[in-house]
Amino acid sequence: MKLIYWKKQKEARAVLGTLGRNRKVVILSLAIILLANGCRVSRNVTGENIVKPQKTVDYTLYDLIYVEGIKQKLNGNTGEALGKFEDAIEINPESDAANFEISQIAAMRRDFDNALKYGRRAAELDNQNQWYMLNMANIYMEKSEMDSASVWLEKAVKIDPSDENQKFRLGNLYMQTGKNEKAEKIFSAFYEKYKGNEQILALLIDAKIEEEQYKEAEDILLEELESGKENITVKGMLAELYRKTGDKERAKIMYEKLLEEGLYNAALGFSYLEFLIENKEYDRLVEKAQEMIVTDEIAKEDKLGIASRLMQDSVIIKDYREELIKLGESIRETGENDALTMLTIAEIYGKTGKKEREIEILTEYIDRHWENYYIWENLLLKLNEYGDSDKLNKYAGRASALFNTAPLPKILYAYSLIEKEMYDDAGEELRKVRILVNNQKQFLVQILAMEAEIASRQGRINEAAEKFDDALKIEKDNPMILNNYAYYLAEEEIRLKEALGMIEKCMEIEENITYLDTYAWILYKMERYRDAEKVMNRIFAKGTINDAELLEHFGFIKMALGNCEEAVILWQSVLKEDRNKAYLIEEIRKCIEKK
Repeated sequence: MKLIYWKKQKEARAVLGTLGRNRKVVILSLAIILLANGCRVSRNVTGENIVKPQKTVDYTLYDLIYVEGIKQKLNGNTGEALGKFEDAIEINPESDAANFEISQIAAMRRDFDNALKYGRRAAELDNQNQWYMLNMANIYMEKSEMDSASVWLEKAVKIDPSDENQKFRLGNLYMQTGKNEKAEKIFSAFYEKYKGNEQILALLIDAKIEEEQYKEAEDILLEELESGKENITVKGMLAELYRKTGDKERAKIMYEKLLEEGLYNAALGFSYLEFLIENKEYDRLVEKAQEMIVTDEIAKEDKLGIASRLMQDSVIIKDYREELIKLGESIRETGENDALTMLTIAEIYGKTGKKEREIEILTEYIDRHWENYYIWENLLLKLNEYGDSDKLNKYAGRASALFNTAPLPKILYAYSLIEKEMYDDAGEELRKVRILVNNQKQFLVQILAMEAEIASRQGRINEAAEKFDDALKIEKDNPMILNNYAYYLAEEEIRLKEALGMIEKCMEIEENITYLDTYAWILYKMERYRDAEKVMNRIFAKGTINDAELLEHFGFIKMALGNCEEAVILWQSVLKEDRNKAYLIEEIRKCIEKK
């Protein structure tokens, strides 16, 4: 297979077009070739004709090779097809069709750089081919570069203004990129042509709201209602309009009227719940959410969406925990016990602080449905997050064997083995992961960090540093690596200034409790005890801290400042959380003796 999409191609004009139109094969007769004499005529600045030599194209050979490339592509042999299209361009550098095909294959492989390179070349060679413009737009959409996508979709619509599907896509793209005025014009035209279409109406109203054309939006909706249609969607949009414009009273009247009439649908339900959240009517919110959960008018996916939305609200999590749990159980009582439902119910328990029940639900599910990798992954990540290394070892070991081509279970299994000081077994799991991921950066960085941890624990100091350095060569701004490396240096009490620089850089990228703890620990090792205390105070100001490592560190900082009484309280809390830290009993004894 030839790696053709890394080769440079010559710049030339288009000869053939493809896709969306019948391809014409042009065969030049010998007389025409002789007449052309392999030359192109153009003019210089004096107005005289000048002759430039031009490569003679064997169109018969080109057509044969190009068609073979198409056949290979249709048969799924993209590698062979790629080679044929490269050969086609070698014969005919002006082939927009071959460039287009290469672009499509590269896009299928998610090689977007080459997809854009060859797609752009095809579009330059034939700037009136709508398919080429759509190809570029689609690639940019895959890259989530919507502004660039809209530029190419505009070109496609300009080429064929009658293509309503692409015009509709363009309107949606304008909405996504904040070009609401342009979107409003497109959807207004569609609305005039297709009155009664609810999807177009909804998009038009959204565009007018974004453009703050509230009166026009209201007039359109009232006109729809006056036409005699008893339409829940239109009434719901009117209530939503009043909500968004801050007309609380009229919004409430519309919502309540619809609900009294028993007119339910998911869109209306979500809009009403948002209205209640905005107005802090939480009692009413949980009451209505419960009603929506038990009604048959709303699909299961939308009920799960309601639960997910409520979980995002801090007031609900803090003051309405039991109501939220009841809501989750009500979903289960409807007879839904699929993976997504159980995952949502487990998340409710996790959000409300009942972590044991969360884990119990996930483990019960995989015991019945061991083949569901998605639930396994969520279980393992939660066990890792909660620091339950024993259960992580048990379930990650099972998952690693069940899904032996998935890297995540093996990585987490290796981590649990490191925590159990089974370093050789951990190293073997990491070796398997290396084979699986084939040096993919995001995994390789994690592997190197864990190998550094093993080397550090086994006293191979230089090797550990080399592993961390290798990881930073791959991702110099990876906060996890910067944190782990800095913490390792602090534990070894070496290169502390460098460690401080690493953790400060880490926190410029991302700040969390773990990174703050590392920062405080480095300051402690540098004997900057007051600064370390200030950082730890920031951590403990965030709420109740039960993490044994953080409590232990703060205890040592307090002791260094002479606050033995506070240090003892902190270390006693550590022993309640982690019995493996029995060495702190001696530290407590020393502190008490100092009093």
